Amino acid sequence: ELRAVPSADEVPPAPELDRGLAWLNTDAPLRLEELRGHIILLDFWTYGCVNCLHVLPELRALEEHFEGRPFVVIGVHSGKFEAEEDAGHIYEAIRRYDIRHPVLVDDDKATMISYAATAWPTRVLIDSEGTIYDKRSGEFDFETVRAQVDTLLDQGAEQGTLSASPKGLYQDPNEGHDAPLLFPTSLSVSSSGALALSDTGHHRMVILAPGGEGAQVVGSAFRGFQDGDFGEASFSSPEGSAWLGDKLYVCDTENHAIREVDFASEMVRTLAGTGTKGGGRYQIADGWLDALTTPLRSPWALVPVGDEFIVAMAGSHQLYRLNPERSELIVFSGNGFERLTDGAAEVCSYNQPSGLALSADGGWLFVADTEASAIRRVNVESGACETLVGVGLFDFGDVDGVGDAVRLQHPLDVALLPSGDVVLSDTYNDVLKRLTLDTNAVETWDIEVPGPGFAEPRGLAQHGSQLYIADTNNHRIVIYGLDDEMSELVDLQGLRAPLLRGVAEAP
Repeated sequence: ELRAVPSADEVPPAPELDRGLAWLNTDAPLRLEELRGHIILLDFWTYGCVNCLHVLPELRALEEHFEGRPFVVIGVHSGKFEAEEDAGHIYEAIRRYDIRHPVLVDDDKATMISYAATAWPTRVLIDSEGTIYDKRSGEFDFETVRAQVDTLLDQGAEQGTLSASPKGLYQDPNEGHDAPLLFPTSLSVSSSGALALSDTGHHRMVILAPGGEGAQVVGSAFRGFQDGDFGEASFSSPEGSAWLGDKLYVCDTENHAIREVDFASEMVRTLAGTGTKGGGRYQIADGWLDALTTPLRSPWALVPVGDEFIVAMAGSHQLYRLNPERSELIVFSGNGFERLTDGAAEVCSYNQPSGLALSADGGWLFVADTEASAIRRVNVESGACETLVGVGLFDFGDVDGVGDAVRLQHPLDVALLPSGDVVLSDTYNDVLKRLTLDTNAVETWDIEVPGPGFAEPRGLAQHGSQLYIADTNNHRIVIYGLDDEMSELVDLQGLRAPLLRGVAEAP
């Protein structure tokens, strides 16, 4: 329900945007005074927060809906992690998430403080006279904010305060990018050695055959949610994938769905999710749910366990089980609260789980519990969870050691090595680390790679004597030989960037 428009003496003018380290995705710094006459939406966010990522598609829809009218979106990036305070890292996130509006780097949170914003995300709506109309924390949906903006545009038109010359502030941060991969995130290897990689920024999957026969592309590279053959099917920021038999299963993260890729028929179909973000929190007691009618929240990774999958549902801070044959899913572990709490399946809590790896004997599941900078271990039979390293949501850093002394910074994936150690991508520290399970000791793994060092490495996949690494912000895949300790770049075998980009038309 929308609140009534306040009178001018009830609210102060919006604080000026003259604080911050830098402006990104714009040709010049912006001031609210210069934008007088526009309806302004300020989005306070931090790029590692899944709730902030949920807001981005809604902002994109608002920008498209009000194109050509005096409405502008401005991001205020007030980072949580140390890496998120760096302007270079933030710009890479702008590119990765295809953010087209200007972003202020609020490195010391001065702007966040001046607006009394205390949570990520927070949105602030400013009317055409420069006063605050509404401020809300949390996720929002397009229709709610669209109605608010319509109200403010009508009010401004009646009062004669709207700008007659709306400023065009939006730009494509990836214009001119022609590398074959754009922010690859996740990797999986089939039993025959075929490598599947999520070309996330290009909204497609790429399959590299083990014999080097060339790259096979799955998806049109247009952002969308369509089933169909490999050329017409569309994804939106796909993340984790896993093989079961000769089929590939994909976490189509921004579509909040899980897709099946059938290489025999060369068809893609939706296995779970509705294409829209779920708003509720399901519990183990809810039992099995129909997979195709249950809205999901950012499935990020999945791993096969027998003929089912365990899914890291990052947006609801839980783990699910998915039965593809019955087309049903159930909450497997986690109560949905964003906390670092161990215990039985129904009482333990996760923090944006984003990476999964199964032990060799199939009895344990290792989880990159990303937002708490933690590594967890889950009993595959019972769903009970225990923390191996990690202390809490706001305890992070770059400290090797044992158990509670360890500090990571936003780890996004895990993999099991033949030695029994766990390798993890300590993403915001730009390194890989090894966790020795019998001691809970963690040490940085100094791997020499061709060219620049790692830049926010994410996906990991081990096959035989090779470890595959998605070096995400360097737009490449690294192969590390576990026997010879040598690394090389994956030969992309003629893969090219898409000729066209955009949004797929609805079927």
